[in-house]
Amino acid sequence: MDYLHSSKIICYSPKGRAYELPQGATALDFAYAVGPMVGNVAVGANIDGKKAKLGTVVKNGQLVEIEVNSHSEPKAEWLGFVVTNKAREEILRWFKDLSPADKQHHGQQALDRALKTYQKSLDDLTDSDWKNLTEWRGLTEKSELFEQISSGTLLPQLVVTRLFSDEVNDLQAQEHSDDMTQPQQLIVNASGVELDFANCCHPIYGDPIVGHLSRHGLVVHRHKCFSLDDIRKDNPYQVIQLRWRNDKAVKQGDAGEHDIKNTGKIRFPAYLKLSIALSDEQITEVIYHLRQLNIGVEKVDVRSSDTIIHIIVRSRNHLAQGIRELRSLLGFPNIIRLYQL
Repeated sequence: MDYLHSSKIICYSPKGRAYELPQGATALDFAYAVGPMVGNVAVGANIDGKKAKLGTVVKNGQLVEIEVNSHSEPKAEWLGFVVTNKAREEILRWFKDLSPADKQHHGQQALDRALKTYQKSLDDLTDSDWKNLTEWRGLTEKSELFEQISSGTLLPQLVVTRLFSDEVNDLQAQEHSDDMTQPQQLIVNASGVELDFANCCHPIYGDPIVGHLSRHGLVVHRHKCFSLDDIRKDNPYQVIQLRWRNDKAVKQGDAGEHDIKNTGKIRFPAYLKLSIALSDEQITEVIYHLRQLNIGVEKVDVRSSDTIIHIIVRSRNHLAQGIRELRSLLGFPNIIRLYQL
């Protein structure tokens, strides 16, 4: 999340007051930037004069007006898409002050709303479904599940993805394992949810990421992925904030060859564009030096004035290590990471 906060945007209230927000922030983040008295009762937004949902991502320079209703209250699913710490903390503070019965009620309502994404309701869930969910979370009662939702420990969107993804039976065998060869184990709170990495933006461990709740499970995208623009416009609540688990072995990208063969870490494809056309001798050197860093080379595509290299890495740090090595080796050409080929 720190990466999101490194790039700021400015949005304006109808009275012309400027609010600084991180890139990727939503209309609801703006509401909480104005203050909790606005955020807690927000029901919608007008962005540059057009109606928008609270989960809509705002852009630099936009005029944002928040619609409020004094009888409205925060919703647990909001925790899935707010980006700023302020918004998250205010929502959690509001829920923390509720009685256990009210927490359960709000968690139950949030799950029912999330089920509507699949044209379902709580009444459609069978005893088997409830058993699946409570065992997944190590609980004995449904009420505990609802409390986890309203406490921010469990997103209702992930509960629904768990229920309606295509490979739940396979997931049940994986979820008690800390085996990092399973992609679910790399992402906080995604254990037991069918998960895949998007081919449109090729996220790798360490990239700022979001998840799209599709009918085939949770699809992980880079937070800036352009293919999410239309989804965010129509169904912003289907895009949720995700965080990587802190796995030092993956993050450091400096394990030895022996470690790589035996840890079975997930490997990610990445694509580099070099501003020079490599000679055969340079290609040999590049492959040798990248392999010394345990970076796999799948393909080298030399074109008239540049070169595209398809590589396999463990993480964003590992990729940065490879780029530094190539710049030094080749006389500091311009090297950029391509997200789409």
